Amino acid sequence: MADSYCAANNADLSREPNAGNGPVDFKLSAGYKARVLVELKKSDNPRLLHGFETQLPAYEKSEASERSIYVILRVTESEAGIKDVLTLREKMVAAGRKAPEVVVIDARFQLPGLETLGD
Repeated sequence: MADSYCAANNADLSREPNAGNGPVDFKLSAGYKARVLVELKKSDNPRLLHGFETQLPAYEKSEASERSIYVILRVTESEAGIKDVLTLREKMVAAGRKAPEVVVIDARFQLPGLETLGD
């Protein structure tokens, strides 16, 4: 399905391309200059902040990318690591520095039908 979308929109989606500093999870591009990197990490990863602060910027440099998205899959109740990443991003933006976008996806296991129990 992704291939059909890419073909229809003249875009390219590469999984784990490696331009020197290890593979980023995904690289999307439309032509040479319009590149976006996507890195995914689970929220319980002990190197969650390192991935945002060090790993993804190294990938941006090696892939000559102008934009990147850091996707955090929330897999535990704890929000500590997620808050650390979001706080660092806010500080970077406030200082006028380039900062990856951050997307948090709730990937915690949920039993079907429980969302209506509180009603």
